[in-house]
Amino acid sequence: MPKNIKTAPPISASNGPKPLHILDNHIKKERRRRNLFNVIRDLVIFVMIITLLFSVILGLGVVQGDSMKPSIKNHSIAVFNRLTNDYEKDDIILFRTTASADPLIKRIIATEGDVVNIDNQTGIVYVDQVPCENDEIIGKTYTKENGIAFPYTVPGDCVFVLGDNREIATDSRDFGAVNKANIIGKVYFVMKPISN
Repeated sequence: MPKNIKTAPPISASNGPKPLHILDNHIKKERRRRNLFNVIRDLVIFVMIITLLFSVILGLGVVQGDSMKPSIKNHSIAVFNRLTNDYEKDDIILFRTTASADPLIKRIIATEGDVVNIDNQTGIVYVDQVPCENDEIIGKTYTKENGIAFPYTVPGDCVFVLGDNREIATDSRDFGAVNKANIIGKVYFVMKPISN
């Protein structure tokens, strides 16, 4: 008795093996999909790192005014470190004070225990009886009417700041030393304004 032999259905375009070019196209589409996923994933990770960096460690501040000219011009962008608490003479800092609604940016010229004095005859500022000189300074340094009295001893946990454009700057001559608790950060570098 003959055995029933099953035969395979005839190969057609719909149920047979896929031609190589169709398989290649499928592989290419899958690679493009994976590459797009990888790019999106990397972009999300990058944005998260930048957000973390600028919300916790670094900050950006737009400089308003000419009190730090010529070293920092109006509308420059200052990049500052929020985490540091090591402040030295000649550091530029961003800080809050009751003298201004907006944060101010100035240069530290004296720290805790230093004695600051200003000679109104010569326009020279002295720190511990040594002339405080800096190539970035514009103009002479004079005391301010209704400002603090000199000589001035910088209190503990404070710094004494002056603007580089001494004749127009609002600074420690007006409001006294800045408590370190009011410092937002130390400026690391400044990006010049795009247009004047």
